[in-house]
Amino acid sequence: ETSIDSRVDEYFSDQFVAFIGGIIANQVVVQHHLRKLCYLNDKQWDLFETEVTSRPHENWSPKEHPEWLLFELENNLCIRPRQVDVAMQMMKPPTNEHVVMQLNMG
Repeated sequence: ETSIDSRVDEYFSDQFVAFIGGIIANQVVVQHHLRKLCYLNDKQWDLFETEVTSRPHENWSPKEHPEWLLFELENNLCIRPRQVDVAMQMMKPPTNEHVVMQLNMG
């Protein structure tokens, strides 16, 4: 059985993957700025403030989590720092024990 990672390594050079990742990361930043402009134009001040006070990829690396980068691009959203913190705690618990977390939506 061949993993996706080995097929990517087989077909694409590291430089090519980094180049495509950079293009996608830049497009996510463009989407972020366009959301700010739309919220400003529509006088949606709460949403505008949320976008202005956040920076894409503030506390995570797109190189380490390319699937998150694609998620942002496909859904035209920005993963917030608090969401990254929660995801990291769930993926790599600090105590290496089982973790239970309550996720609230709203």
